[in-house]
Amino acid sequence: MALHFTFIVANQSNSYQLTVGGFSGNVNYDAFGPHDGSSFGTHDRDIGGYAATYHGGFWIMSGAGVYAKVNAGGLSFEWHLLLGGAGLMYSQMLLECA
Repeated sequence: MALHFTFIVANQSNSYQLTVGGFSGNVNYDAFGPHDGSSFGTHDRDIGGYAATYHGGFWIMSGAGVYAKVNAGGLSFEWHLLLGGAGLMYSQMLLECA
């Protein structure tokens, strides 16, 4: 499990920019952390062709790629650098609003 104590998504005019931090959990690598400050890309507002390639929207680092793919249609989920992370069977995101 990976936990992030900061997870903020900006509004549409700010391209749904992600602010993420405060990683903890029982996985050996924070694949979400590198997406801090990135914009959300979709098939109709693609960034670097990643949304088209992975068949789903996600926070994309322009020119740097994707370290966590948790909603890639038709592909396995991925948590970059996690042992076996390229073939994860499912992912789940829970948000607690404070």
